Amino acid sequence: AVVSTQSTGDDLDMEYTPENRMLATVSGEDSQDRADRTVLTPWVKFLWEVYRHVLDILKNNNKVEKLYQDIAQMAFNFCIKYERKAEFRKLSDSVRNHLNLVIKHSHQTNSVNLNDPVSLQLHLDTRLHQLDCAININLWQEAIKTIHDIHSLMQLRDR
Repeated sequence: AVVSTQSTGDDLDMEYTPENRMLATVSGEDSQDRADRTVLTPWVKFLWEVYRHVLDILKNNNKVEKLYQDIAQMAFNFCIKYERKAEFRKLSDSVRNHLNLVIKHSHQTNSVNLNDPVSLQLHLDTRLHQLDCAININLWQEAIKTIHDIHSLMQLRDR
């Protein structure tokens, strides 16, 4: 009788060669983990770059303001799902810089108007989501910075 070394559900293209067994022994991971990493990592990087570029394109246009906020929240969720703390920090900084640009260029045509209650609420909702995400992945400095951002937005509302 032939005994299979592969369990049900494993990729049939992955063979258990002596090289794979040695790598598994040395690295503590099996060939499926290595294959997942080599296949998944480029897609994660690609998705991260897409989020960054889309947010940069949509940053100060009142016609796509809701889309910008939705994409920002999706990007924060991405950071949580894939446990990307460094990317979360970069994303938080980008969103913070975009808000500063909105305030700086508020006089331009089609720019986001933070005096509009709907626009301000969209920004607050995104910052509250950002705060929840920062707390979920234990990035306390980012949580504090986000609280400062929320406070600044609340001051704009009180004017």
